[in-house]
Amino acid sequence: MAQDQPVAYFSTWVNAFPQSRELAPGTGLKNVERIDDPIAFMLDGKASHVIVPDLYLEGLDRLSRALDIPTFGSGAGNDLETDRWKLKEFLSANDLDVINTVQVQGIEAARKLIEKDPDKFVKVSVFRGDLETRSGEDFLTEYNFLRNKLGELADSILFIIEDPIEDAVEIGIDTFVLHGKFAEPSILGIERKDAAYFGWLAELPEQYAPAVGALGRYFDSVDYNNFFSVEMRQNKHGIFVTDATCRVPSPPGGVMMAACQNFSDVVLKGENPDYGDARYFCEIVLKSDWVADNWLKVTFPKKMAERFAFHNYCERDGEVWIIPHDSKYKEFGSALGWGKTADEAKSMCIEAAETVKANQLVFDASELDKAEEDATNSGLM
Repeated sequence: MAQDQPVAYFSTWVNAFPQSRELAPGTGLKNVERIDDPIAFMLDGKASHVIVPDLYLEGLDRLSRALDIPTFGSGAGNDLETDRWKLKEFLSANDLDVINTVQVQGIEAARKLIEKDPDKFVKVSVFRGDLETRSGEDFLTEYNFLRNKLGELADSILFIIEDPIEDAVEIGIDTFVLHGKFAEPSILGIERKDAAYFGWLAELPEQYAPAVGALGRYFDSVDYNNFFSVEMRQNKHGIFVTDATCRVPSPPGGVMMAACQNFSDVVLKGENPDYGDARYFCEIVLKSDWVADNWLKVTFPKKMAERFAFHNYCERDGEVWIIPHDSKYKEFGSALGWGKTADEAKSMCIEAAETVKANQLVFDASELDKAEEDATNSGLM
């Protein structure tokens, strides 16, 4: 958005022992003013709009709405992502397909269930820093580590145990929901986990209408106004919503913003996105073991700057630096591509990835071909 107008940017930094690096994201960028007290900024009347594109900042969203400041955020709708059990209840209440799932308290109870059937999957709500989705076998392998990591909370945390969804086509709808209404057009896409994304503009398939309709009614009731992605798996038994992403998805949030010719107006005015001639959208995820603990310098041709989406970064003396995060994430951004044809989008994306230089950089461009193959095999492209 800073390409179109000045913006103020905040990211969470406060804790009992703050680190100077937590105040660095967003600094040094053209048209970006880093602010460190967003509540004071709002109360002082300095905010024309408030944009809350990520999770765990619902308080800022609520305050901005209470102050009658135009707000781009998920509001209460973000519960569908953070509270995975609530998502199951929502699906059931709306007569949508729900995969067989149980919720148990304590890591020992989870272990006993998984030992009986290691093909299941294990999830938790809210605290993705404790545990991202794991296969049953991985959960058992990591059991001792997880128990030690969770400490005295290990026996009180709620674990969600899901059956696998066999022989299924996995698809995502990646779009915006603007004041409760699904934006048009939407993008359908395939993600290769932590590796690549391939998407295309499409009308929403008829079979997804019941899920989209139910979500739309709920989002309208909470005035949801944000990015939204939903992952679904379809097989002969039904169409199963597996995860809701009530924030900027990563991927394909980077290419959605870069390819959108009116992104500021989508956010500030509620306009439907205009992707120009682009019909296909690609991302290749960029990784480095180094950035898990260290500042990472990233270089690339400045004329290609629009082809990258970096996380948690700043500029100092004209150099781009990725700032290490407490989560120790190694995925520091994506190379982007879009175009009229799949080949144009892929070529643009791969060319961008191949120009990046960074310590211990790795990416796998072949995953883009695999994502396109999955899209073709889905029968939806």
